[in-house]
Amino acid sequence: MTTLKEWIEEAAEGEPIIGVVLGRSPYNFKEFEFYPENKLLTWEKALQYLQFDFCGGYGSQGHFPIHAWTKSWVIGTDNYDGSTSCFRIPRNPCDCVPCEPGGG
Repeated sequence: MTTLKEWIEEAAEGEPIIGVVLGRSPYNFKEFEFYPENKLLTWEKALQYLQFDFCGGYGSQGHFPIHAWTKSWVIGTDNYDGSTSCFRIPRNPCDCVPCEPGGG
């Protein structure tokens, strides 16, 4: 089990998280009657939606799709064939190794 908070903090490598957007999820979040879908949130406001355990392995998508920003990174979640992972891309143009979210 893991939490989105843990994944985002790991991907941020100690940089402060500037903002987070929670997307629509097919998962029925019994924990939340309402959540601010597709709205930019501060890290502090987003935390209440990012600290529940979910299984990142194959199965149903038990989390919000997210985008999060730090000074250096754009962080996101990816779901391929029911398996969830976290990725990050540089926020600004730079030499890097491109990734292909979606199992590529």
